[in-house]
Amino acid sequence: SGDGSRALLNYGITYAAAVPPHDNLSFVYKGVLGAYRGTYGIVPYFLSIQKYSRLESRDLWEYELNLNPEAMEYLLEHIWEVGACWMDYFFFTENCSYNILTLLEAADPRLNLSDFRWHGAVIPAETVKRVVQSPGLVRDLHWRPSLLNSFRLKVSLMGDRERNFLREILGDPNPDSLLAKGNPFSTDTVAAVLDAGLDWVQYRKRRSHGKDSVSWSEKQERLLQVRALLPGGSDVYPVRADGRVSPPESGHGSRIFSTSLGLSDYSAFMDLGTRFIYHDFNAREAGFLPGSQIEALKIRVRFFAGENRVPRGVELNTLDILSMQSLTPMDRIQHPPSWAFRVGGESRPRGAHAAGLSYQMEGGAGAAGWWEGPVIAVPYALAQVKIRGISEADWRPSIGPQFRIGGRISAGVSNSILVEFRQYLPIFEMGKMERDATLEYRISPGQNSDIRLGICNQDGVGRASGTWSRYF
Repeated sequence: SGDGSRALLNYGITYAAAVPPHDNLSFVYKGVLGAYRGTYGIVPYFLSIQKYSRLESRDLWEYELNLNPEAMEYLLEHIWEVGACWMDYFFFTENCSYNILTLLEAADPRLNLSDFRWHGAVIPAETVKRVVQSPGLVRDLHWRPSLLNSFRLKVSLMGDRERNFLREILGDPNPDSLLAKGNPFSTDTVAAVLDAGLDWVQYRKRRSHGKDSVSWSEKQERLLQVRALLPGGSDVYPVRADGRVSPPESGHGSRIFSTSLGLSDYSAFMDLGTRFIYHDFNAREAGFLPGSQIEALKIRVRFFAGENRVPRGVELNTLDILSMQSLTPMDRIQHPPSWAFRVGGESRPRGAHAAGLSYQMEGGAGAAGWWEGPVIAVPYALAQVKIRGISEADWRPSIGPQFRIGGRISAGVSNSILVEFRQYLPIFEMGKMERDATLEYRISPGQNSDIRLGICNQDGVGRASGTWSRYF
């Protein structure tokens, strides 16, 4: 209970897998098969904050629960009872978030939170929704930003002169001598700029090793010495949630069913699709990390109407095992890389006919930006390596570079436009060159539905389609 600094004195109940320190190669399959032991634990809450918010740069959302004294007593007794026990830990089902729900059910038997029989996987965001949607269970909500997000939000409120001053402070090995030269800012502004600089230095220090870590520690010490001489500063750049920050329960469902109607240069078609996990880049972004994409087990089946030399029929058009993407904007101070990875299969057109499903793997890195005004624009460029398997129409496997350039423009969470150009250049004249251009408009009438209108050109074959998707 409590907020602000008082909450740091609380204790937290955790459920986690006991993973050996060097269990790297077997980590995935052991977690899937339940080979790790899961145990409950009680830790000081400030240690959890250090781990997630400081070390891993993850925002924390704190849900204050409305449990009466009797329920709290039941909870503590249950923790004492199971404290010495262990259970099989399954990453996708009986994981950390699932077992916290069963703990709440033990505290208050009237709750029904852990019934995920028809979901296939238990995703932390979905467990949060169960808690929030339970009538009267959540009393209050608090947001605790990570060091990195706190730094970003402070910098977003600065003008160009303050940002330049911040870069000079971070780049100067002796910031005290820089400040001694004088500056046009008030004492409060200088103190606030130093506060932002300290956020950045602490973030870099915690992510550094060896000599680099020592260098950032020395920088932190010098900035703290200068900051101690200045009063004020904390209210100049208040850290408040902006359009890139939203609680997880505001996001759409993790699974999806979609249906499309479209017309290509050769035939009309209809698609039926599904995806078991989780979020794509052009979907409604509330509740998700901006610029992120995680999709698993994405399947799309296409039915052809049969005209213009295309026979009536059906094909497996897409079978993606895993697709991940992280577009992290660069700015004048930080330059994080963006990256993308995908493994799966797709059927590409070859004239009037489809080439059949070809399996492929692609991955690489690049850069992304962020521009915020009446709309929010996220441009990006990625250089990747692509390995393409054989298909019915092209038996030759190939490997080569792939380049992706695009951007997304959004106006709030309900509307966005995605534009992307993609070029694949197989080396040694293996396989066929691929060239795609895509334009897609999305509108989301509600939290768990969206409509998309798109046109694209794949290797000279044009296609237009409309898609309705329902998340659940």
